[in-house]
Amino acid sequence: MTDIFIPRLRGNTFFLFLLRAVLDDFGVASSWANSSQGLTQAKLFANLMQTVKPSYEISNERTLQQYISQYLKGDPKRSSSKTHYPFKEATFQTTARMYVHNHYWDAVRKMDDLCLTFLDVEDEAKMKMLVGGLVSLIYRDSSISPETVLDTGFKKVTKAEITKESEFSLQRFLLSTWLYIVTNKPNAEEGGETYLKWTEDSGRGNPRRITTAWGAKMAEKIKTVSTKLPNEAFKETDEEHSNGTIGESEEEHEKIADDEPTITADTIHDKAPHVEVYEAPFIDPVSKREVLAQFHVENHGDGIAAGIVYGGITIGGKKKNE
Repeated sequence: MTDIFIPRLRGNTFFLFLLRAVLDDFGVASSWANSSQGLTQAKLFANLMQTVKPSYEISNERTLQQYISQYLKGDPKRSSSKTHYPFKEATFQTTARMYVHNHYWDAVRKMDDLCLTFLDVEDEAKMKMLVGGLVSLIYRDSSISPETVLDTGFKKVTKAEITKESEFSLQRFLLSTWLYIVTNKPNAEEGGETYLKWTEDSGRGNPRRITTAWGAKMAEKIKTVSTKLPNEAFKETDEEHSNGTIGESEEEHEKIADDEPTITADTIHDKAPHVEVYEAPFIDPVSKREVLAQFHVENHGDGIAAGIVYGGITIGGKKKNE
């Protein structure tokens, strides 16, 4: 009996479709390491990561490039690197979700920078193939719930409805899909078979050649892939996205607030003495920026002491070193 091939939408297959839509100079196999414009796979990957984690930086581009080639294949040793691919870390997933939810247009602008720098946005056929490939893959991937909600850039639709759409905003749809992947489908091993089936060995150590035309039929149905952002995206002050968090099921959207731990007297008095340490987003009163603060809570039997950690533990107005 022949095994039935079921394609998977994961970080590596998403990256494959980005590579299929890159500028021609960047798309030549021998120049992927460093094109004449200075574009590299590592820089593309770093920019992609920065759309959900702005602080992500390349510590060693050559090392990251080596990791990428193995990550695309779904190598379990490489795709679980916390330094290069922190996808499986709960803290990363929560931070990514909250960043896009609270700073939506910032994230969209970062995706816009990626598209303008690396993708051949002037080639309408390439952009339709990029979107068409992702839409078809989302629809065919049986591991994705039919109730999963994604953003076309013009409206939110479920997986069951997405193939009926014919108009997409490139940056907003890419961000929605990428956020869904990093917060719900972080295991690149599950996309390894799909990547290998849709590529072939180029020889001489070159990156694998993309051979699939997946998404071509869907691309023909797409009328518009807009690459221009609305004026709303360039307001001086960023506001929370009015349509809520994208790239998740409706149930997951309801659970966003649950990711932030709450501190109550009942929690502390379960045992005595009891110490709890929590991490949660916090607005710094001086810089007005959102930071990941650590809350330290102690029950001393005769009272509760709680404070925010900034390099040490602040309790009762006195700072103690950890």
